[in-house]
Amino acid sequence: MIIGNYSDIADSDRNISLSLLQADMRKNWHRCSSTADYGADYISAPMPAREKVRNSISMVLNELVENAVKYTPDQGESIEIRVIMEKNKVLFQVDNQIDEKSFKAFSRFAKVLVKDGKKLYLEALKKTAAAAGGKSAKSQIGLLTILDFFHLSFGFQFEQYKRRGRYRVSVQTVMPLTAGRGD
Repeated sequence: MIIGNYSDIADSDRNISLSLLQADMRKNWHRCSSTADYGADYISAPMPAREKVRNSISMVLNELVENAVKYTPDQGESIEIRVIMEKNKVLFQVDNQIDEKSFKAFSRFAKVLVKDGKKLYLEALKKTAAAAGGKSAKSQIGLLTILDFFHLSFGFQFEQYKRRGRYRVSVQTVMPLTAGRGD
C-alpha cells in the first residue's frame, strides 16, 4: 500500500545507506541524533550554505530515525536509512518493521498526514499540552513538526511480510535546498 508521494529512488553520487539495529539505537538513544548528524555532515559538506543546510538535514533525519526506532517492535530488527543528494534536493527514506497493531494505527495516521497535516499538527500540540507534562509516545509529533517547519510532503509504503502480522514501512520525504543556498 502506498500513501502520499512515494516513489522508488535511485542512488546518486552522493548518498548514504545505513543499516542499524533497533536495539542498539534504543539502548543508546543519542545514536539517533549522532546518525542524523553524520548524514547531515556528509551530504552538506560541499554546499555553500553548509551550516544551515546541515542543521535542516540533521533535524529531518533525526525525526525519521527516532520514529523508526520507537515503533520497531523487535530489538533484533534493523532500521534502513538512505539519504540521497540530488541537484537541489535531499531525499530521505527510512525503513523499519512494525507489527499489525502499529500498521493499522500508522497507516491511518499517514493518510491523515498526507491529506491534512497542518490540522493534525495543531491537534497533536493541543493533546500534548493537555497531557499535563506527560509525554505521549504515540503522538507522532516529530513527523508533524518537520512537516510544519519545513513544509515537506511525505510518502509511505507498507508491505506485508510473509510472516503474518509484520509489515515493512518505508517513510520518505524530499527537502528542497533552494531556500538558503548561497546565503
